[in-house]
Amino acid sequence: MLRYKLGWAALVLCLMGNKALAQGTVRGDLTLNTNFYRNDARLGQFGTNTTHYERQLSGAEGWFFLNYNNQGFDFNVRYDFFHNSNLLNPQEAFSDQGLFFFNANKQVGNLHITIGSFYDQFGSGILFRAYEDRLIGLDFAMTGLKLQYDIKPNLRLKGFTGRQKYRFDLKPQVVMGLNLEGNFNKGKWNVSYGASTVKRTLDQKNDIEPLATKIKTDHPDYEDWFVPKYNVYGAQAYGSLSRGRFSLNVDAATKTREVIFDYDITTMNKPGYYAEAGISYFMKGLGINLKAKRGEYFSIRTSPYTALNPIAEGQVGYLPPVNRLNSYRLAARYAPAVQELGELGVSGDVNLKINKNNSLFFNYSDIYQPNLLNETLFREYFGTFYHKFSSKFKATIGYQNIYYNQKIYEGKPDGTPNVQTNTGFLEVSYKTNKRYIRSLRFEAHYLSTEQDLGDFAFGLVELNVTRNISLTLSDMINTAPNPATRNANVAEGEMVHYPTVFLLIVKDQTRFTAGYIKQVE
Repeated sequence: MLRYKLGWAALVLCLMGNKALAQGTVRGDLTLNTNFYRNDARLGQFGTNTTHYERQLSGAEGWFFLNYNNQGFDFNVRYDFFHNSNLLNPQEAFSDQGLFFFNANKQVGNLHITIGSFYDQFGSGILFRAYEDRLIGLDFAMTGLKLQYDIKPNLRLKGFTGRQKYRFDLKPQVVMGLNLEGNFNKGKWNVSYGASTVKRTLDQKNDIEPLATKIKTDHPDYEDWFVPKYNVYGAQAYGSLSRGRFSLNVDAATKTREVIFDYDITTMNKPGYYAEAGISYFMKGLGINLKAKRGEYFSIRTSPYTALNPIAEGQVGYLPPVNRLNSYRLAARYAPAVQELGELGVSGDVNLKINKNNSLFFNYSDIYQPNLLNETLFREYFGTFYHKFSSKFKATIGYQNIYYNQKIYEGKPDGTPNVQTNTGFLEVSYKTNKRYIRSLRFEAHYLSTEQDLGDFAFGLVELNVTRNISLTLSDMINTAPNPATRNANVAEGEMVHYPTVFLLIVKDQTRFTAGYIKQVE
């Protein structure tokens, strides 16, 4: 690994020291993040069983990206560092640094060549998606070779072979993929389509040998034994069709039989499938979206063992949620994770614009676990009413009702009650256009539940002081802690506060942020 770090660092230095640099272009960006940790005994296990709050007390992460382009060649490098960081694992103080994202790109005619690290996806990504979200610690870059050939302006073929990045190393498993996709118009119809295949090969020492031992342990009867396969193959087909106000999207994938783990960590030998479809209709003042999905034992990972890790790693494919993503703090408190072992979900929303000043939005989502006798995992009713009082004054009021299965989504013990919530919220924004306060925004929420931690209230004030400075103050309050889950350090009837202070300053192309945050586990 050190050889790669030093080798690519030397390449960058050579490029920057070469006179040819004057003929090319150099671009880059730098992201730095520093955290300081302060323990609060009232928060229970969060803050008392992590080393950051007991020993390190601070941590930092940073990413420096550099791009150099010259005479048709494109080089990219990124230097990452993590010092006492909790970003990759909240239970671990991780420290390392290095130049482990790097690639060289060149286009020769219709052929695009990438050697080194890359991000990409096939279609919607359910079979293959290499992506990053560094601010929450996700980085699924592939390192190897990627080729793309443009057969026609609207038809292309992509293929790759590589190993997935894991921190400052590479996963031992090899992943290969091939994708063909295109689009065309015929009259008033717009059509896009694609087909993909992916192959993943397990490692002998890290996967096959321990899996064989685990299978024998899980299944005492010889008749129940099965041999773990080195390779899993996946195939996907997808497409969309639209005309005028109407559009239809379909996506389906299947994979061959492989070892997977049940909820009780027992090995199974199962093939998998996944399918989703969506239909939309839009007209003046009205938009309707319907979506359905079904998956069973569908998981494309570098290794079956990565599914046992609570920290996201080893994901080769990405399964999108069927429910809507909420942005309001309390409305987003109970968000369901996609269940790779199986789920059946439907969702629909209606957006009605009554007139230029009033609009209604309604959404319904329902998710079941077909392998558990159709047990309900998640259900949501969500609605908002928006009113524009004037060009400066706007308001949104809404309501949400949720049913949430804690045992499945959070791995809590048998007997843990499912959460049922009622949440109301209000958002008001006002533009003053004054010199020192250009606009302000206010939010108020209340979540009521008899399960989990109990009721919460939330308030937020956001001030846009100038065009380049904003200040946000908020507090989430556990107004009625549930006696069954209340921490021993919280007195009966005591309210627990989770305040946040956030400052944003933009200067030219640089963003500075500072914040104080207290949150539940």
